[in-house]
Amino acid sequence: MKILITNDDGINSKGIITLANKFKEIGEVIVVAPNKQMSAVSNSLTTNKPLRYKKHYINNEFFGYALDGTPADCIKFAILSLLNQQKPDIILSGINYGRNTGINILYSGTLAGATEGYLLNIPSFAISLSSHNTEMQCDTAAEFTLKIVTEIMSNENNNKYKFENLFLNINIPAIETNQIKGIKVVKNSNSY
Repeated sequence: MKILITNDDGINSKGIITLANKFKEIGEVIVVAPNKQMSAVSNSLTTNKPLRYKKHYINNEFFGYALDGTPADCIKFAILSLLNQQKPDIILSGINYGRNTGINILYSGTLAGATEGYLLNIPSFAISLSSHNTEMQCDTAAEFTLKIVTEIMSNENNNKYKFENLFLNINIPAIETNQIKGIKVVKNSNSY
């Protein structure tokens, strides 16, 4: 399985690092993320300057590509240039610090990364942790994301679903794994 990962918190965020390391357990991970914090940029695209990218290393080990653009730019650049128009099997955007609920989904760069995948008919997932504390560990969020994604993608009744039209916004509470009581699917509200 080929997995493309982006975010809006930047390539050095603990969230994206934790998510990428978790999904390496099930497939080939390609990370293309903004080179800096890009929260609340929505689906904006860079049109007034050339995009630049460079390889990004963590502890002298190749991690991914840092792009001087938005999360939407990252997905388009990854698919059109790096992957030579070969679509990944899934797109993950996150793990974002701060939940994406209510009207905040309209502003979210995290959701924008997943939206770009959805528009290209690639199953896409936006993942957010319900805390703005960037020092908080994301292990629980990564673990539940892996559980949700693998369960959906391996569903025996997958002929009932159009996976190419799949877009999920996943918000995970900032608590220990053993405190989470279950998973609930809900509609988005229009609250602040």
